[in-house]
Amino acid sequence: MSRITSISAAPARRRLKTPFEVAKRRADNAATVFVHARIEDSVNGIGAATPVRYVTGESIRSVLSDVRKASTLLAGRAADDLPAIVEDLAGILPRAPSARAGIEIALIDALGKLHGVPSYQLFGGTPITAETDITIPIIPPKSAGERAVWAAEQGFRLLKIKVGGSDRTEDVDRVTTISQAVPKAGLIIDANQAFRPDEAVDFSHKLLDLGARIVVFEQPVEKFDLGGLAWVTERAGIPVFADESAQTAEDVAVLAASGIVNGVNVKLMKSGFIGALEIADICREAGLGLLLGCMLEPRAGITAALHAACAVGGFDYYDLDADLLIGGDTSGGFIREGSRIHPTAGPGLDCQANL
Repeated sequence: MSRITSISAAPARRRLKTPFEVAKRRADNAATVFVHARIEDSVNGIGAATPVRYVTGESIRSVLSDVRKASTLLAGRAADDLPAIVEDLAGILPRAPSARAGIEIALIDALGKLHGVPSYQLFGGTPITAETDITIPIIPPKSAGERAVWAAEQGFRLLKIKVGGSDRTEDVDRVTTISQAVPKAGLIIDANQAFRPDEAVDFSHKLLDLGARIVVFEQPVEKFDLGGLAWVTERAGIPVFADESAQTAEDVAVLAASGIVNGVNVKLMKSGFIGALEIADICREAGLGLLLGCMLEPRAGITAALHAACAVGGFDYYDLDADLLIGGDTSGGFIREGSRIHPTAGPGLDCQANL
């Protein structure tokens, strides 16, 4: 039985191609903690923890501290005993989902390399091709329309549009400008908790009246306002998906049991890899839609999400576009052809160590 030799972490910061503004923050760079899991001193797995404070309450500093704490617990553990490791990590780091996810991803990569198979095969998965969206942040409507036309020319048929800025009229103008520029594109509207329930419903009705082709309205209200979220779902006239309200399998079970939303955005930085598989099972049993998303993650994070999709047989929508937003192209993990990505065939996650 192969043992974990060490778990280590190092921060990295990479410049974004353009500033990325959403309702809760504006970013000029992508900050990540790379996690390395070594098994038997011979196999090195690479993971990534990308914390976003307004989602999980974490920071780069807290992730580094939490990985150091976890490394003491994990040294000498049987690497193949992944479910027990994940459970123990949740016990010692209950408020550190991104840190736990980075460790879990590193171990899954190492185990795939150890057994000589792509990591998704460890979970009975087969390779898939995922068609991703591309995100348009809070920018002036004219610029948003130009970016949407460029995206359509690259083959993107689904666009995620960030709303919830200080100017609600500009939010409407941004969406309608994009809708008119690329009328065949499906639109995911992401408010990142910015609206009151009545504002969200009014906003969705305005967009529908203007003919926008919206397929998902994501996290319109504050994450703890489940009553408000249910109120919007009943009245919006378009499918409402939870993001920040759906961080764990337990969260999603509550949403599903109460019929609060039509679907959820699953992110490994919230739930971890195994948690994402559990959430997919819950949603399918409840008839909820599934969107697989990401933070501003490096290829190791995006690749891990893609392997989760391979493990569960696919999601309804994919928001795996961080590689298009971060400057300094890297290789490994997956191959992108416009809007479509598919995993490479190497063992583990097959990402390069210099990410």
